[in-house]
Amino acid sequence: MLGIAWFLFLREIREDIYPQYLILSLIGSIAPDIEHIAYIYIHGKHAEYSEQVREFIKRDSGDL
Repeated sequence: MLGIAWFLFLREIREDIYPQYLILSLIGSIAPDIEHIAYIYIHGKHAEYSEQVREFIKRDSGDL
């Protein structure tokens, strides 16, 4: 969501910020999350950090 805030901030300062940059800012906001999930479930599947995160997700999803 920081990408959208940055887009709106720049839009107020400069007139030449086009709506296409909004799409780019959305992709920039979501890409790190996708990479993090890929690390947890694919690349670093057996890393201690990944196991802790998966256990945390399982524990908290039972409360839904």
